[in-house]
Amino acid sequence: SERIGFPKDKKEPLGGRRTVGLVEDGGLVVRNVPIVFNGRKHLWLNLNQSSFTTASRIVRAINAHFQVRVARASDAGTITVTIPAADQDDVVGFMAHILNLRVTPDSVPLVVINQQTGTIVISRDVTVSPCAVSQKDLTVQVGGKKSGPSPGEPFQVVDRSVSLRQVVRALNLLGTRTPDLIAILEALKESGALKARIRVAG
Repeated sequence: SERIGFPKDKKEPLGGRRTVGLVEDGGLVVRNVPIVFNGRKHLWLNLNQSSFTTASRIVRAINAHFQVRVARASDAGTITVTIPAADQDDVVGFMAHILNLRVTPDSVPLVVINQQTGTIVISRDVTVSPCAVSQKDLTVQVGGKKSGPSPGEPFQVVDRSVSLRQVVRALNLLGTRTPDLIAILEALKESGALKARIRVAG
């Protein structure tokens, strides 16, 4: 066939046979690639979030369900499943069994901060390990000998370990601005005292 063009002000092509049309600023038609499941010998499961713990739990659940070692973790985000010969003619049904298994994923606590409204959402109970963080004229101390505030250090958390909710509540009572609060939480995370992901929105 021959590729031909159509001028914008005419309906007829610029010569040649009308077998292929070239549309300026047009689209692209792509043929779908057929996917055949039956007859496959292996499948690969990719985790949305890589986790050695989650991958290990999925492997154990699959192998326990089929009572034979058909699954193994290639890495923290990929699981290779060998399809038994008896199931290779019904791979869809085999996958349905796997996808219906109940597995509790390993999740890292998440702290979401809206910097415009100052709203803080903590996904679950998060504790802060003993540490000391200074931000401007504010010092946050977790752990250590119990004592009162020192000059230039208006706030101290002195329990062995405290929940992040307690720290945030105390900082809010002191009128801590959102940018300073974000800086303190990020410093706690960098020091290893806060085991959670921090997401700043807004």
